[in-house]
Amino acid sequence: MIRIKPCVDNSFICPDCGAIKSSINEIKFESINVMAECTCKNCGFKFFGIFPVGHTVGHSFAIGKLNSRIYSSDDSPDWIGKSLLKSVN
Repeated sequence: MIRIKPCVDNSFICPDCGAIKSSINEIKFESINVMAECTCKNCGFKFFGIFPVGHTVGHSFAIGKLNSRIYSSDDSPDWIGKSLLKSVN
């Protein structure tokens, strides 16, 4: 289970600089995809951190808010990243 109230489980790592903690600005529910709109406290990079739900369990995904780049772990299927990108655009 992912806790979103009263405090959000925040384990998002900045995909740009690798900083461990980011600020969560908003939680979005886009169909089956649950994501946090984040800002890195270290470099200011804005991104969507993807909560591990459904097919994203066991994989790490983030999407750059301004550059729409998909950041994922090496073993993550491409089709999931493409689906996530459609849900944020």
